[in-house]
Amino acid sequence: MNIRTNLPTREQLTVRYHNGKAYNLNDLKWGPFVSGGNNHNISFERLAKVCTPELLNAIKATASARLESVTAAAVKSDMLAVSAFAELVIKGRAPGSKLATITADDIREFTLKSESKNYLVPAKFFVLEMLSHEYLAPDAELQNEVTRTTPKKTSCIHILTLDPNEGPYLDSEILAIDQALQEAYDKGKISDHDYLLAMTVRLYGQRPISNAALKLGDVQTPALTGENRTQIRFPIRKKISPKFDRGPLRPTPMFYAHVLEKHALKRKEEDSEIPWQERALFTPPRGKNSLDDPELEGHFPSESFSAHYRRMMLRLKVISPRTGKPMRITANRDRHTVGTLLAIQGCTAEVIAAWLEHDSLQSCEAYVEVATRHHQQMSSLLDGKFMHAAARFTGEVITEEELDDFALSTVVSDFESRQPKLGGCASGGCGALDDLSAPFACFLCPKFRLSKKAHLTPLLEGLVAKRREAKSVGDTEFASTIDRHIAAIHAAQKELEK
Repeated sequence: MNIRTNLPTREQLTVRYHNGKAYNLNDLKWGPFVSGGNNHNISFERLAKVCTPELLNAIKATASARLESVTAAAVKSDMLAVSAFAELVIKGRAPGSKLATITADDIREFTLKSESKNYLVPAKFFVLEMLSHEYLAPDAELQNEVTRTTPKKTSCIHILTLDPNEGPYLDSEILAIDQALQEAYDKGKISDHDYLLAMTVRLYGQRPISNAALKLGDVQTPALTGENRTQIRFPIRKKISPKFDRGPLRPTPMFYAHVLEKHALKRKEEDSEIPWQERALFTPPRGKNSLDDPELEGHFPSESFSAHYRRMMLRLKVISPRTGKPMRITANRDRHTVGTLLAIQGCTAEVIAAWLEHDSLQSCEAYVEVATRHHQQMSSLLDGKFMHAAARFTGEVITEEELDDFALSTVVSDFESRQPKLGGCASGGCGALDDLSAPFACFLCPKFRLSKKAHLTPLLEGLVAKRREAKSVGDTEFASTIDRHIAAIHAAQKELEK
């Protein structure tokens, strides 16, 4: 028996789909779900006739996990393929027999049957998903048999290959989108509402259903709630039986915070019988249906939210510097981009999963793998023939011994204020602030103007600690990347001493 016992418990049976529709893992039919404008039911009735309850529950748990990243229509198709697989495998056995597990022999038998032609690939992919989510215990023979005759494809392949249509954006593409979006907003081509919607998707990488379910009560600003800073929190709409229905408050970049407060105040002042805290932050265009949920009256359905964002970004006509063709900009690609950027900044899969409100650590491991490749490539470029060019941006290069014996006591501190100061060059808006990469990116910026009272100790302490941690686990690529940031800040510190 290779069925795992880490299946959802009774307290985890009710799960919410992207559009707010709830389903129960015990049921033999889930839905209807709205996907692609159509209603889809996911049925396990055929499987219940030929599978033991343990295997059926493992299949259901995998299907539920699949619903986090693909449409209900795709999972419905998966179940048709898995049902055909189970029925064909059990066909030659004793009457009344039921499939209790999945073995390499079952895969070989299914592959040889002519009736499997239309279901072979999706059924094998689903078995791989069961192994990936550990609803089937690790089985090297089964893994090898499935992958041996299956095209090289995983649910994360678009992330790992940086697919130009489905994967995360490259830096040059991020810049092209940001510039086109800001230009359209400055010229009045898009409203505060749509600009805010787009930036919320791009900055935080949350699921469409979480963005669509945002309420004014999820926003804190000085003028709206009297708080001393602007923050936003996101509803948790996809995790299984969460303890909390809202995530933590998150910081907001400067210009985004200004637009957020302006839009929230406008929504608050509108005439409505709904208390202002319960009003939707983002509302569908007139004539469009909102979610059929009393708690989410006036909100976008998640599919409509995604489509609205996609159409809005399509109108910007952004050309990819990578392909020379119009870019496909979607909420999913922005989510992948945020996950990748977090990994490049050194976040673990656990941290990325927490930020993205993601249940699967394995999915987030793909971001870490992409980041590792990035650090290796950068290290290869900068440590070789491009080191002379890198020195122009990082200042004086520090030796390995100097980094290990780095004396924090020499850093200039600001004793006149409790709030650390950095610089004044961001008064008119700054890309490093907008994409949350400040303050480290600032020291590599030629326009950076460092305050004479700059407090660099926290930056250096954090970087030196990360570097030591990276070296202790043998991650020399990441350590060498941190070296360049330390070198830039150390050079700035020396200028302060003068």
